Amino acid sequence: MTELYIDGTAVVLPDNMNLAVKRENPFFTKNGEYTYELTLSLDNPVNATLYKHLNRFNSVSEIKTKRKVILIADNREYCNGTEIITGWTANAVSLQIASGNSELNYFIGSDLLISSLDLGSATVPTSTAGRLTYIEKTYPDVDFCLTPVLNEGNEEIINKWDVEAYIEGGATKCRLTAGGEKYIAQPFLCAIIKKICKAIGYDIKSNQLEQTDMASVYFTHLVDTVQYAQMFPGWTVKDLFEEIEKLNNVSFFINSKERSVQVIINTNFYAEAKLISIKNVIDTYQVEMEEQAETFQESNVSYDLPEQTYYSFARLKKGILNKAERKNFSDYSSLKSYMEGRTNTDTSKILALNLSDGREYVSGGRSVKKVNFLKNIEIEGATNNIELHLIPVSFQTIDIAINHTDSTIHIDGIGEPMPCITTQDVKEEEETEEEVDNSLYGLITANESEKEESKKELFIAFYQGLGEVGIDGRNYPLTIKYPFPFIDCPAGDYKLPGASLMLSEIKENYYNGAYNIDSSKEVKITSYDANVYDPRSVFEIRNKQYVCKEMEYTLSKDGRKKAWKGTFYSLKTEKSQENPQWILTDGRWRDTGRWLDNGRWMDE
Repeated sequence: MTELYIDGTAVVLPDNMNLAVKRENPFFTKNGEYTYELTLSLDNPVNATLYKHLNRFNSVSEIKTKRKVILIADNREYCNGTEIITGWTANAVSLQIASGNSELNYFIGSDLLISSLDLGSATVPTSTAGRLTYIEKTYPDVDFCLTPVLNEGNEEIINKWDVEAYIEGGATKCRLTAGGEKYIAQPFLCAIIKKICKAIGYDIKSNQLEQTDMASVYFTHLVDTVQYAQMFPGWTVKDLFEEIEKLNNVSFFINSKERSVQVIINTNFYAEAKLISIKNVIDTYQVEMEEQAETFQESNVSYDLPEQTYYSFARLKKGILNKAERKNFSDYSSLKSYMEGRTNTDTSKILALNLSDGREYVSGGRSVKKVNFLKNIEIEGATNNIELHLIPVSFQTIDIAINHTDSTIHIDGIGEPMPCITTQDVKEEEETEEEVDNSLYGLITANESEKEESKKELFIAFYQGLGEVGIDGRNYPLTIKYPFPFIDCPAGDYKLPGASLMLSEIKENYYNGAYNIDSSKEVKITSYDANVYDPRSVFEIRNKQYVCKEMEYTLSKDGRKKAWKGTFYSLKTEKSQENPQWILTDGRWRDTGRWLDNGRWMDE
């Protein structure tokens, strides 16, 4: 027997119902559970009462109510999600059911702007003591930080902090003072994930990024607002989530029943998966995949970096690399000693490589300068290119003032790198503002009243709390504690744990794994096994292990019809390795359908 409940009311199903239900593994397709279209008659009082509200609408786009739906057959739950009305007449209504990741896809669509959501606001304290909390603490203790950022458009430092030196007990000490007028919250990435999920109706059950360096990543920006949603102009939820998925190799997994989200690093996806043996398999056959896409490991990967001097050093052009003379050093100490040695006449053309950590340097005259740390990953023979649009912010060395009143202190300041953002669009808007006709006629002809929200670049950096820098003063040595954001910091620098947005380290930390899934061959099965399985499990079929891409069932009014079908990939295990982790090696996230759009699932 099949039962369909909408907001707790049992629907009257058609006698000739033949409903296809798909349960997909979001690890491969980013979809969850969903049904094909089901048509219900409105000629009975139960269904007519459930859908009487449709008389008020002219199209499905006007329907905003998202009603809870549970689909049960033979006492087993197939879908627990949301009703999607796709059309209606005076006598019938058509609908689909979306659950899990398919439900999320429906909610966010392809054009849900973050700025349209209520993400709450950041309360920036007005006192120095209150503001200090947001540089002394990091996520998850606080949702934003007040790290400094330079607006290159007007050379103003947002979230400016000065240092005040004083003598106490014969020792020179220092404290931070709020040295600016404008303080803008810089939100942490994990906090924004949590706020967006909550705004669309989900709670974060777990986020594995919070156990990694990425917990300290924040968005650095100049948008003068306390509203979190306004800090992402032009960005949709879909775009941001996809960029987070690409950068960190994570997936968002939805539990519609619990209204919860798990953010899982894909190399950990099957770490605790159950091994399930599928019974009553009557047919299996293998299908060779004609088109093979490449994953992050097999693709050329790059950041979408702006054309700025800072990034010219951070990612050297091929013409520069071709002219460089390469020289390797065992560690940074020997590299620095050679490159800064006055007797070495060849240093001006050397690209020096520190073999201990893979970082490269050039001579800056009296000092060495780190370069090429945001270089692309280039794979020989790769045909696929992945571009990342969460951009490591640029830095500029800024003098940090050290204020003091004691005549025995002879330290005026230090130069340290600070995040900086070029606001070219601000200048352009100011130049054209006087030319705009603000009369009603002018607004109509210029279409100003319907101007779309332009998409701005999103910049990111790490912030791990106050770092330390030592200075040798004339009379007393001084240790300064200061908010030092960074995008590439070896452990120990500034006495911080350190982290990096170098693509090679991103790949090493978030993509490399130990087990392979052979997605070049799809294994199709037909089974009479009566159970309804979670496609995210590991399956044993005829003594071989597989992972599931999708399962498809057919339901009649009387229950499940016939056998069900499934598509699987062979799991290549390496028993000799400890702490096994499984990853895709030769297939992209193969989405066999499209995002739910305008209330309809477009399956290909």
